Amino acid sequence: MFFKTYTPNAAIAPYVRSYWVLENDSIPEAPEKILPDGCMELIFHYGDPYRTNIRDMSLMQPLNIVVGQIKKAIHLMPTGKTGIISVRFEPWGFYAITGISAKLLTDNYLEADEVLGDAVNTINQQVLNSDNSSRIKILDNYLQSLLNARPAGHIVRINPYISSLQKLAASDGNIPIATLAADCNVGVRQYNRVINDIIGISPKHYARIVRLHAFLDYYSSDKHPTLTSALYESGYYDQAHFIKEFKAISLTSPSVFFKGNHEMAGLMLQ
Repeated sequence: MFFKTYTPNAAIAPYVRSYWVLENDSIPEAPEKILPDGCMELIFHYGDPYRTNIRDMSLMQPLNIVVGQIKKAIHLMPTGKTGIISVRFEPWGFYAITGISAKLLTDNYLEADEVLGDAVNTINQQVLNSDNSSRIKILDNYLQSLLNARPAGHIVRINPYISSLQKLAASDGNIPIATLAADCNVGVRQYNRVINDIIGISPKHYARIVRLHAFLDYYSSDKHPTLTSALYESGYYDQAHFIKEFKAISLTSPSVFFKGNHEMAGLMLQ
């Protein structure tokens, strides 16, 4: 297996978390569970397609897709040789760069040209016929062109909301939504509406995803070797609170989840 992440250029780095490339010749025996991470992705397959249940049915993905926010765990299964290059946006990044409401793609994916227009097909061909270093430059330039096409004031308007989401992430999802709304000088209802547009899910659900990943990070570190210490450190009130939120997102209990194979899920979160 080959997996590598790449850093975007400085101009789009506030909106793109990373590019990643995955290549693998083997096919696992069973689908792997992928947890929500609060990010949207633009994915180009140069290998065989994947099968997923993101639409609550086992469907073959198109080769080039925009994947929206997922609220709960999904399964992915390669059908042959894997070759993928992906843009992993920051939670607010897709909306910032494209101006397209993220909520239109929540718990869904669409072929890339249906979302971004025919120009993305040209980018796809360039990406497929290049090495990884050249692919990153192609994607940098493409995303920069989309960002440059946004109307004047677009980024300025959403910057307070981006800052509030950054604060929420830095707190492991443990800032009251009313506090974040007040920081943006809007009411809670207006804040919820705008955040849904920007990231595709409610701020409350985003907080739950952030908190779950904070727990997984703490639990995997030497500082918090026990589940109990990790869950308290990440902001859960008690074990009942933790188990309820864990099941709601992962669709399984913690004990069952940790017995599974999550190699791909781990790679996707780097």
